[in-house]
Amino acid sequence: MGLKIFNKYLIIFIICFFLNPIISNAECSYERQAELSKIASNVQIAYSYENDMGNPVFSVNIINITNDIYVLDNYGNSFKTFESSFNYSKGTTVNFEIYSNDSSCYGEKLLTKYINIPEINQFALTEECEKYPTFKLCQLWLDTSNISYDDFRKSIENYSNKIENENIIYDGKSNNIIYDFMIKNKNTLILVLICILFLIGIFLIKKFR
Repeated sequence: MGLKIFNKYLIIFIICFFLNPIISNAECSYERQAELSKIASNVQIAYSYENDMGNPVFSVNIINITNDIYVLDNYGNSFKTFESSFNYSKGTTVNFEIYSNDSSCYGEKLLTKYINIPEINQFALTEECEKYPTFKLCQLWLDTSNISYDDFRKSIENYSNKIENENIIYDGKSNNIIYDFMIKNKNTLILVLICILFLIGIFLIKKFR
């Protein structure tokens, strides 16, 4: 009985002895972790903006994804190719978690990167803002989610009326300045006019004599 127990433990020992190198080789070493972390830090993330027939589209581009890693965002999307892209909504913050794809360190989180998708002003794409691009509510990167379209229309109408009134006042002032100048310098202008007519008369007399 004792011999059977001894043989049983001996077999278990031999199995563990041969399995140990395999397990040791499968462990994720510190050096490999450092190498994978460096690879993860090289991942570049940036967004681009396009106006698709009046609809803003934000595309996030991810590059430098090697075979050693893969990327997951906080919406459940996975990225494994060297260069990937995905469209996101305005005004959101997207988290990109980079994991090891190495067999010895598979699934280990290496790094987290973030990108903020800005708000975009829907009013900036309207015909009103094309006409008055300098109006305060026509800035492209402006959060106008708390402003209704009716309020926007009223504001831009007031702005339009103000601009037109300023132009009228400006033109009126210009006319008044000329008129005032002529009144104040009436005698001088008459004298100049007489001199001009006198010179023209002398010129014509000499020419036709």
